[in-house]
Amino acid sequence: NVTRVRLSDCGIKAMPKDMRLMEALETIDLDRNELESLPDGLCTLRSVKTIRVRENFLSDLNPRIMSLSSLVCLDLSRNKLLSVCAEIRWMSSLVTLNLSHNRLRKLPPI
Repeated sequence: NVTRVRLSDCGIKAMPKDMRLMEALETIDLDRNELESLPDGLCTLRSVKTIRVRENFLSDLNPRIMSLSSLVCLDLSRNKLLSVCAEIRWMSSLVTLNLSHNRLRKLPPI
């Protein structure tokens, strides 16, 4: 079973639909692509521990990402995020949250 997928610098505009079927995935690297949002399919991967989507075009965070109870590292740096939902504080496994170089105006209590 594949546990790590690296799709950096591929010009991806949408996550490959079959990726949601890769239940053993622990690390997903989608850096430097053209994603405008995190797809719902990504939020169904229960084993994922690390998600990197640096340098894309994300303007908001899919609230379904809060359901990823195994997520330890979420790197959303260098996107176009304006805000982050307050529910992110309930992600008890999350150790690293990188929001640098975005357009954040306000952060929720964490």
